[in-house]
Amino acid sequence: PSEDLQNFLNAGKKPIYIGFGSTISDNPQKDLETIGRALDLSGERGIVISGWQNFGDNAILPKNIYLMKGAPFDKLFPLVTAAVHAGGAGTFSAAIKAGIPSVIVPHTPEQRFWGACACNDNIAVKAIPFKELTAES
Repeated sequence: PSEDLQNFLNAGKKPIYIGFGSTISDNPQKDLETIGRALDLSGERGIVISGWQNFGDNAILPKNIYLMKGAPFDKLFPLVTAAVHAGGAGTFSAAIKAGIPSVIVPHTPEQRFWGACACNDNIAVKAIPFKELTAES
């Protein structure tokens, strides 16, 4: 890991991975605030991978979030305690391989399908559609 990431990792307990791949939001700053509030409510920290989302150079980051453009899952997932993701095949299979639980936040029909399968097989909790995501959910 980079020095900045290593410092974030050393500053507390294992964080949660949060990334939505190719999902693009109309209000990325609001999404960061929602993620920050959710992490606060749960007493957790998070590594947010921006994926295709442009959070901009002026994004205001809550202190419990480390923001990255991308990272190889085989290196990152051993460093986190869970994965919150859209449910794409690559991220989902990497989370299973790493032995970490998933919270799937689907945006597309394929992702909704995998979210339902994962819940039915007790690999993940019930999926939360991206448009319904709140700090409390």
